[in-house]
Amino acid sequence: NEKSTYGQLDYRRNQWRFLLGGRYTDNSQSGSKLTPRAAAVYKMDQYHSIKLLHSVGFNSPNFTQLFITIPGVLVGNPNLKAETVKTTDLAYSYEYNNTLFVANIYYLEAEDFIQREFRDGTISFFNSGEYNRYGFELDLQRATDHYLFFANFAYNHQGDRTITDDPVAQFVPKFTTAIGVNLPVKSFHSVGGSTRVISERSKANPLYLVNLNYQYQRPKYQLYATSKNLLDQDIRYPDTQDLVADHLIPGGEGIQFIIGAKYHF
Repeated sequence: NEKSTYGQLDYRRNQWRFLLGGRYTDNSQSGSKLTPRAAAVYKMDQYHSIKLLHSVGFNSPNFTQLFITIPGVLVGNPNLKAETVKTTDLAYSYEYNNTLFVANIYYLEAEDFIQREFRDGTISFFNSGEYNRYGFELDLQRATDHYLFFANFAYNHQGDRTITDDPVAQFVPKFTTAIGVNLPVKSFHSVGGSTRVISERSKANPLYLVNLNYQYQRPKYQLYATSKNLLDQDIRYPDTQDLVADHLIPGGEGIQFIIGAKYHF
């Protein structure tokens, strides 16, 4: 059984806006937590603003992680604690004439994260120690009658590093980036393309994913054709479930083509 209550205060004064709230959760198995949330937003003018946000997330272990035991396959852990994550973000935003730009730096603190371990053919669960991560992210979007453009760059300082208290860090890319554009060609027709780059992490090589898309859109139906992985990358992802460095998960090979139709009733 889990019971919770939540409240929030929203206050505005001149160019400032303040949010202060919290959630109290009482779980019959993993105990109780008070998780606060606070934010301050300063609007410099109608285009520019700065936001400072601190929030705490709370996640109780599920029934399988706690109680299910199948000899030689799965062992539940009734002593698991609820996991908690604290994030602090400082963001700058610019919005004008269908253009949005956001620059954000973050600091994350994780406590008692529930990890899955695969050893000798048996799956078990445990609470990891405390660890932290920090980095930054840049976002740009622009929409006009002639095109829709977006770009993103994210950097995680602890990515692709072996850290004792953070066993997942080595499976996280240090940086990712994405750039995409969509162009209306004629009435009802549009074409688009995107490029994603994911840096190396653990034994997985960096990925360079290029996709193209064509779409014919009418009020009642839509026809589309998509080509994925045009650079013919051998896509492999690290094993973030069992945290086995030498185990790479296939994510598709070769160039892929998808043709489809949608009808709206």
